[in-house]
Amino acid sequence: MRSNLGEVRIIALDNATHLAEGVNKHLIELMKEKTDEKVPEKGYLISTTAPRFANGEGKGVLNESVGGKDIFILSDVGNHYEEYQFFGQSRTKSPDEHFMDIIRMIGAIGGEAYRIHVIMPLLYESRQHRRKQRESLDCAITLQLMHQLGVHNVITFDIHDPEMKNATPLCPIKNLFPTKDILIKFVETEVNADFDNLIPIAPDNGAMGRATTYASMLGAKQISAFYKLRDYSRVENGLNPIKEHLYTGSEPEGMSYVVVDDMIASGGSLIDCFKKLKEKNPKDIYAITTFPLFTQGIEKFDKAYKEGLFTKIYTTNLTKLPTSIIEKPWLEVVDCSKSLAQAIFNINQYEPMSPLLNGKQETYEYLKEEIKKNKNKKSKKNQTSKL
Repeated sequence: MRSNLGEVRIIALDNATHLAEGVNKHLIELMKEKTDEKVPEKGYLISTTAPRFANGEGKGVLNESVGGKDIFILSDVGNHYEEYQFFGQSRTKSPDEHFMDIIRMIGAIGGEAYRIHVIMPLLYESRQHRRKQRESLDCAITLQLMHQLGVHNVITFDIHDPEMKNATPLCPIKNLFPTKDILIKFVETEVNADFDNLIPIAPDNGAMGRATTYASMLGAKQISAFYKLRDYSRVENGLNPIKEHLYTGSEPEGMSYVVVDDMIASGGSLIDCFKKLKEKNPKDIYAITTFPLFTQGIEKFDKAYKEGLFTKIYTTNLTKLPTSIIEKPWLEVVDCSKSLAQAIFNINQYEPMSPLLNGKQETYEYLKEEIKKNKNKKSKKNQTSKL
């Protein structure tokens, strides 16, 4: 193993504590297994604080030296559960404030680190990724700002538009996917699922590539999609509202479906898809999504689950969810801290990222074997029940 030029250290902002301990644990295991380097007594997490003044302004503080270190700043800008005091009142941090805390930490480092890498599982402003009219191009601006401040790499997951990697040609954007982690958990958990008749569904045209990938990995024979029929005479919350979701498939009744998308925002579109699919008398309806934002709460999902509109939703811990939501019977949260630790290890040790970006064949073979085992178990169970 090639010796690294800068000792790795992780600055985990308060909004990412739900990921930090797992990442630290897995990184310690990787370093012990694959290098001769001495692991720090407390691991690789650096003690930091990001206090706020009473008027809402803040600062970033490093409680130990980072001179010559390979620094990875970990931030969950989608975390909407972190609060601070603003003029004597409790206020929830917005993505804008989370992003400014990243900038503050870069400022606190003061150019003393060997390299700086920013890990934002949910890329800040990634939904404002292109300019249609006289509007800001926020994602490109923030990427360029970080590059100007000395950031060497940006690591993110399931970026809303991969074209954003072109915004900073000299600052690589490492776009990882939780596909492997989610599908392994999905296949290992849903042992009774009918994978022979499982159809991945794209909720809109933009998700077709994702649905195709899931279909290939699961060995599905076909995919289908919804078309969003919008009302272009009105604008609500910056978007033309959706009048109807039109299903483009023509499968017979009794199939199983898995709707795949990058995020759940309000959840209205996803539940509309569930309702349309329910009309086809399916065996099961699942959903797989990377970022569970639930911007308008989860009550509608509780109601839809009770009404039998869906079987389960699979998502990740790449953005924070409180325990009250994680423990919902309809939600399965997949831990991605090991994948993050592997990304940090590969970048720090100058190992290729291609196995993380393109490791589909290995995952496909594993899933194929697991599905085969599940079929054999069900077959033996059926034979035993007949006896």
